[in-house]
Amino acid sequence: MLQIRQQQKCYIKNNGHSENQENFISQDDENPSSALQESGDNGTPIHQLNEPLDFLGKIQALRKILEKDMMACDAKWTLFVATAFSYRNTFKLKPFPPRFLNDTTGEHNIDALIMVINDTPKLNVVLHNIIGGQIDNMDPEVIELLYWLLIQQKEPGLRLVDLEEFNEGLKDVNILQKPTHIFEVIDSKGISNSPTKLGFYGQTLDSYYSIIYNGFSEVPNKEAIKLYADLGSYLSTTPYDAAWGASQCGSLISCIALCEFAGDYKVVAQGGDQVYKDVDPLKIRMRYLLFYGSRYPVEDKTQPVGFKGWGLSRKYILSLTAYMILICSIAVVNSGDRGEYFKTLVVNKFEQLLKFCRKFIA
Repeated sequence: MLQIRQQQKCYIKNNGHSENQENFISQDDENPSSALQESGDNGTPIHQLNEPLDFLGKIQALRKILEKDMMACDAKWTLFVATAFSYRNTFKLKPFPPRFLNDTTGEHNIDALIMVINDTPKLNVVLHNIIGGQIDNMDPEVIELLYWLLIQQKEPGLRLVDLEEFNEGLKDVNILQKPTHIFEVIDSKGISNSPTKLGFYGQTLDSYYSIIYNGFSEVPNKEAIKLYADLGSYLSTTPYDAAWGASQCGSLISCIALCEFAGDYKVVAQGGDQVYKDVDPLKIRMRYLLFYGSRYPVEDKTQPVGFKGWGLSRKYILSLTAYMILICSIAVVNSGDRGEYFKTLVVNKFEQLLKFCRKFIA
């Protein structure tokens, strides 16, 4: 496996074809039976000899999909990560990456999965490394996981759309607060040939991954499914959840799904909003995901320039210095006959120091 990993990390040039790769291919072409020369103790060919070529192919497939729609890939990965980090991950992370599933016991190795997620850089960094042929900077486990999610599990997919395109396609939908990102859910499955209605659905961020792939039939409490006719005040009650920290969509995301549904339902009024209830989960389909993303507040580290800035950046040192001077002055004042002289001198100097500190530190 060490040889395989070394071959996986060969440098890619000229659209992903490296000299090592070309030599590897040419050797196989010249001697097709070479795969039989390196085999296990029982003489069985080791099929892993083709793994480096498969790995390079996966890298190039990732490059294509990242170049095509980086933000959609980022959004899908973010939903996956949010679910993986959820305390309910073994129930909601469906589909689950098979590389982290024990075929014998059926156990989910969440810890190993989280380790790979934590090693995953920003997706634009992944693309930059692929284009630059910097395979040594890429973890094979990260590539395998990204390939599984973005390529092997590409359907249903996501597509970034702008607000203008969204409004043109859905003229009856009123979006008062502009989302930071809008993603169309690409799903070839229809729900019904009968007329459909539109409704907004809000849930925690870790819920959407499973719903995208499995539909609303995977929602634990199906009786609690509510679709709102208008976004309005519903948006203010939808929580902001922690997302993937490296996401371009934001480290905090509130997600609303615009769904279409068919069949029978009940209309009730709730807080002045029109709500659709008792909708058949099998007849609900997501059409768009509205992301309202933000960042964790960052402490403002900007400081005034010049001497005042210097003083502000050293508040603790100046305060400690003033305290030490005060202690020394007390010792001097109580030291003997010349105490009154030193007392007057120290008090004057100390008052000057306090004025200085108030001026530049306050």
